[in-house]
Amino acid sequence: MSEAEARLFVAAEVPERIRGAFSRMRDELARRVPAARWVRAEGMHLTFKFLGSTPRSRLTELGDAVAAAASARTPFRLTTGAVGRFGSARRPRVLWIALEGDLEACASLAASVEAALEPMGFPAEKRPFHPHLTLARFAAERPASVPEPTGPALESTLGGLSFPVDAIVLFESLASRGGARYEVRRTCPLGSGAGAGGGEGREA
Repeated sequence: MSEAEARLFVAAEVPERIRGAFSRMRDELARRVPAARWVRAEGMHLTFKFLGSTPRSRLTELGDAVAAAASARTPFRLTTGAVGRFGSARRPRVLWIALEGDLEACASLAASVEAALEPMGFPAEKRPFHPHLTLARFAAERPASVPEPTGPALESTLGGLSFPVDAIVLFESLASRGGARYEVRRTCPLGSGAGAGGGEGREA
């Protein structure tokens, strides 16, 4: 990728309480499942759209489009739930924790982001939107399984944490020696109106 291009995505940030809880158990998880590439806590986020490699000259117009999509939606709340995976138990591809709560509002926001960016040359995702927080990824060439106690341990620590989604962010992903780091290029608040709501679960 040239210096004139940026690897971009749209996501909501995750509160420090969730990131901190994951950070405190990450080393133990890495020892327990060494074949997994555990995400860095500071990189946890709820992804709405990957844009991929994009000319930097488009940052302003893309930020404007994301801001317009955000302004049309009101804040809502989500709560961390159960641990799940993409792939089979013997050959997992991604380990994640599900998000529950106001999923209708979350899906509507995702649809607004897709609708704003599709006319700008970013095809809409055909698969249903599945809100989650990625915890680990597995290389296809390194078959691995996740020990049975891992899921309950993650759910005990990370499950039931409630947090508001009141803005989305246009992020740039930058390669670094310790793994990808993410720089904020535009923060886009959700529009005013109905509040974030109540919802069960521990406050994040």
